[in-house]
Amino acid sequence: MCVLQMTQDICMIQEKITTPVGNKSEKLKRSVIDQKQVKELSITINVQRNVTLSAFLSRNHRIVFNIPKIGINITLPRNVMIMFKECIISCDKHQIFIIEGATIGSLPANKLQLERKGFETLVMPTNKAWKIEFDKIHAVFPYNYNFAECVQEVINTLKWIKLVHKVKKKPFTIDSPLPADLFINVKELLLQLSDDPFEVQLSDNYSLLADEQTETEKRLSALERKIEELRKSLGLLPANKVQELYDNLKEKSSVIYTHRHQQLYNNGPPRTKLFSWKMVNLEIVALADKSLHGKENVINHMREIDISSRYPSDGMDFITLWCRMINCSLEEWTIHLRDFPQAMLDVKDLHIWGRLIGAEQHAHPRAIRTCRIEVGDPWGDMIVERNMPPLKFYYDFESDVKQWTMCTGACWEQTLAQYNLAMTLINHPSKDPSPNLPFWDKIRLLLHGRLTMAMDKMCWMYHASLNPYNKTEMMDWQWTNLILDWTTAKFMFNGDLDIYARTASKYDDCNLLHLPKLRFCIKLEWLCEGDANNHHRVMPCASDKVPYKEDYDSYKDFRSQNMNMSMSFETKSSEANPNNVPYCVFYASTLRWLDKIKMCMTHVSRPTRRGSFFDKPRLPKLQLSRHFRNVNLSVNFHQFHAQYWMSFAKEHGVEMHRGELTFKSGHNLTLVKIEDGLIHRPQANWSIKNINLNLKGAKMWLCCKNETTGMEEKSYFLSVKHVQYDRDDNLMVESAEPQQQSDDREDVEKAFLHRVYIEDLKASWTTTNRNTVFSLFEGYNKAQALKRNLSSGALKGYKVDSQTQATPKSRSRSVSMSNPNSTAATPSPMSRMQSGHTQNLLKRLIQEMDSKSMAFTEEPTGSHEEQLHGVAACQTKDVIHNNLLVELKNSQVMLQGAQTKGYVIVCAAEAKVMSCIHKPVWQNRQLKSKTTWVSSVDCMQYFATVDNTDNVMWLEKELLDVDDKTDCNLDVLDGAVAEMAGSGHSVGGVVTARIPTPTPINIGRQVGFM
Repeated sequence: MCVLQMTQDICMIQEKITTPVGNKSEKLKRSVIDQKQVKELSITINVQRNVTLSAFLSRNHRIVFNIPKIGINITLPRNVMIMFKECIISCDKHQIFIIEGATIGSLPANKLQLERKGFETLVMPTNKAWKIEFDKIHAVFPYNYNFAECVQEVINTLKWIKLVHKVKKKPFTIDSPLPADLFINVKELLLQLSDDPFEVQLSDNYSLLADEQTETEKRLSALERKIEELRKSLGLLPANKVQELYDNLKEKSSVIYTHRHQQLYNNGPPRTKLFSWKMVNLEIVALADKSLHGKENVINHMREIDISSRYPSDGMDFITLWCRMINCSLEEWTIHLRDFPQAMLDVKDLHIWGRLIGAEQHAHPRAIRTCRIEVGDPWGDMIVERNMPPLKFYYDFESDVKQWTMCTGACWEQTLAQYNLAMTLINHPSKDPSPNLPFWDKIRLLLHGRLTMAMDKMCWMYHASLNPYNKTEMMDWQWTNLILDWTTAKFMFNGDLDIYARTASKYDDCNLLHLPKLRFCIKLEWLCEGDANNHHRVMPCASDKVPYKEDYDSYKDFRSQNMNMSMSFETKSSEANPNNVPYCVFYASTLRWLDKIKMCMTHVSRPTRRGSFFDKPRLPKLQLSRHFRNVNLSVNFHQFHAQYWMSFAKEHGVEMHRGELTFKSGHNLTLVKIEDGLIHRPQANWSIKNINLNLKGAKMWLCCKNETTGMEEKSYFLSVKHVQYDRDDNLMVESAEPQQQSDDREDVEKAFLHRVYIEDLKASWTTTNRNTVFSLFEGYNKAQALKRNLSSGALKGYKVDSQTQATPKSRSRSVSMSNPNSTAATPSPMSRMQSGHTQNLLKRLIQEMDSKSMAFTEEPTGSHEEQLHGVAACQTKDVIHNNLLVELKNSQVMLQGAQTKGYVIVCAAEAKVMSCIHKPVWQNRQLKSKTTWVSSVDCMQYFATVDNTDNVMWLEKELLDVDDKTDCNLDVLDGAVAEMAGSGHSVGGVVTARIPTPTPINIGRQVGFM
């Protein structure tokens, strides 16, 4: 108190001395300065001793500044320079901050003139400036230390000082003193959270145990080899001697493990890092200007940036309000968790610039909380008031990034939970008694504006393993030449996307998906009780001023109940490189690898340090994946190529080239409570609302490898002109009453849940295609059988006798000379399962997969299905659900044999297949489900080649699509006379290829069903 009073008195005396007496003296002083140059006065202060400054905040909190050496250089009237090599800031006897190589001083007015020219909206060419430089700033927070309470005490003390000395806030107008520009340079910035020592020891012990297990197996293998050598040279060995060798090895391994455990931390201290944030060569330039100064100007910039939020018509008052132009760059930015090899975030060469506004709203009376300050005797304690509304940021940033890599996965969820618990001790949570906001609502509340980033390369990697030390099994989403635009509830990505499968096998770097010139858009709609963007009306409440105690929520109108999301993928052709089209490549093992990704994504995380034992309530944690209500997906590719191979050898596969691909779908998520007497999370049920798929100009080839040449060969299999699939769950009728048969056939067809329309289908079935299809089908069935046999369900039919004693195989050839009453140690049931009958059974199943043939049947594996016969049993008046409708127009199928040349074409102008679900039937004292399939074919015809040729001539549309079915038996049909010879449309008519070919192709009509 005395030091503060003395400092204030000195400032008052200096102000009175430097204040001019009148206008005449001021003019005289200026004239003297203009006529005569004033010499600069330089004052240098060097302190070679240790300087310690302590601040006792309360009985439990204390801050100590320790500076070994400090130098101060003051050059009047303007230049000030403060330098010190090291500064240690301790909070409650914990060294938190370590600062090295600090330089704080003023800069010439024109030093930052070049930076100001980079922003055209600034009106002032120069401004006073300060520079702050540090060689190193390290902030290390010890485990379980409540740093937030210490910070709160510091803020309370500053509030109390202003209250005692009656420091009042001055109006923030355009005439207020303009703050100086800031130039901040930090060569190395490190923020680190310490881990639980118990968790560290557990991890080290587990790592040591795993390594010792490996070394023990090596020693055991070496001993077995030595025993085999002795048997070959000396013959049979006594069993007790062999047993003694194994016992000595076991004892020696225990001694080695104990010694290694004792020497575990001799080479260095144990790991303490839980979370680390490191920046290298960080440089920040903050520029102030008259156009950014004053409440009116700042609010105008705020409303221009945050256009989606409605500004209150009656205005707002602010405790904190400022606006700066920011120019920031850094060379490297990394975030690590514990000692995991993969970085959580790795950024190279980041440069960001734009406007930044900080605003803290003036609190309502209910949003002002009181804090007690321990001043000490003889003054006693005092009360200060604190503002509860948070500090919000408004920004309009643009950024250039050379490389941005981030990684996440289910294997890190436990560590992230530990990080969240540690952050509650560093960043004090809100004192509002309302339930905590989830992180997505906190972002909506605190961050507003626009961020545009241009990245040369951005990688998002997802762990395909539950091992946190995994660095090989990952899914890599890699963007190149990416433009990212983030605005309110909208994300826009423009660039080239490649998805790779990172595995420790020969399938490594498999390019699963390639999408060039992709425009990926995510739109979010937050479902709230009030306006989702009106964050200005959110006002917290102090715990002692809550109007009602039960279920009070200050964020009730702003808190999101659910979220609707729309995602769209769109690609466009490139004029520079038209062959660069979207494509995907899959292998059979890749699909199994994607099952691992699905397993990791659906992994349920367990509570970490929650419950009564840790004095922390087990509050349900909201997950963003369970916060959706409606999700809409839209895909529009101008072209798309796909390949599927059974193995890396590429012996059998499928290749598909598609034209324009359009896909739209709508999904809905509902959470259903489970009522079985136990505590469960609500079950997430995803349902499909609608699906629409349009595919144009698709062609499919079957690929196989030539056994002679080893080259890849492609065989034409299928092509369609247009395929359309529609699904609408709103048309699904689930009523107890059956539908009445409608006379209007079009209305009936529109009521189907699944509708498929195929136009101009052309399929080829040859011996080559048959062999390839059967090989693909057989490979799929074998993979499914092997997967089923090797699953945990295969072990349910076997019981392992827990009393069976296992005999070491390495001692089976020894002569037993030990005590016959002695018994060997009984191994655990798990070890017997791994080395007994079950393991042999699994090995046999694997070996027999290639040697023994397998029989497949199309009969259902369940109960026998009885077919209903008769008109009465197959009536159509009891339909309760129209399930599937497939329509084919102008379809052709070419059949070619292996013994003779030539082929047969089966075609139809129209074909329909309908499937309906009927009311269940009671038959033979059983209630059986009833499903009907109805098919119809119009203008079905058979054509066969006249000459022995393998050249395929597909039929023209005029020969398939007959408009007037009553004239189908006429000899002459308009528009098809030139292509017909012989007897016209009757059986035996000959069709000749319209396009001239070296060898004429003639096919004749064999059968026609009109």
